Amino acid sequence: MDHTDTARLGFIGLGAMGRPMALNLCRAGHRLTVFARRREQVLPVLEAGALAARSINALVGAGGGEADSSAVLTVLERLSGRESEHDPGV
Repeated sequence: MDHTDTARLGFIGLGAMGRPMALNLCRAGHRLTVFARRREQVLPVLEAGALAARSINALVGAGGGEADSSAVLTVLERLSGRESEHDPGV
């Protein structure tokens, strides 16, 4: 696939929801850079062709432009038992 037809994407969060989404983006030919807190979550996506960012700042380009993604996708996990009436969750 010609890279002119694909997006350069950053993806944060490779848990139960994020990993399949990131893998689908890789399979579709998008240039994907990922970040997750745990290395073992990153490995399957790297094997699919993604690049790994050292930090979130690096992924979004604030850390010296390591990845400089044109779009950043974030999958947040809601922490059960930690929500409060002031925190509607994401």
